[in-house]
Amino acid sequence: MTEYLTPAGRKKILEELEFLQKVKIPQIVERIRLAIEMGDLSENAEFETAKEDQALAEMRVKNLKKILQNSKVIDHDQKKGDVISLGSKVTLEINSQKKEYSIVGSNEANPSQGCLSCESPLGRLLIGQKAGQKVDFKTPTGVIMKVKVIKAE
Repeated sequence: MTEYLTPAGRKKILEELEFLQKVKIPQIVERIRLAIEMGDLSENAEFETAKEDQALAEMRVKNLKKILQNSKVIDHDQKKGDVISLGSKVTLEINSQKKEYSIVGSNEANPSQGCLSCESPLGRLLIGQKAGQKVDFKTPTGVIMKVKVIKAE
């Protein structure tokens, strides 16, 4: 399945990947080397912890590479008109409260930080809408929320 990323999301993933490969994993390898030098590995908690950290870091590297391999970067600057799409910044009025979101791919989503996944129920509802449009959004708990698109860019 293709995942979608904004250019900023791709950059963040590349930065994390570089940090893991050039800083974190070498630090873990050094911890393992020092733990081995301490001798008896059967009761060496530092060795076990470092090996677990290494496995987690390598799994994260593998996941990040998979995301990059299976993703498509959407350049919001190339979009046409004021139709909401991936990368759009929107101002919404939800039940009389103004909220601002960036529409992002699922890997970048963090609603508390104003990053709404294009695959979330609200994100899917907003894709294709324009400023001035009103929609009813039914939350997973069944509550109907009135959503008005105030601004889309």
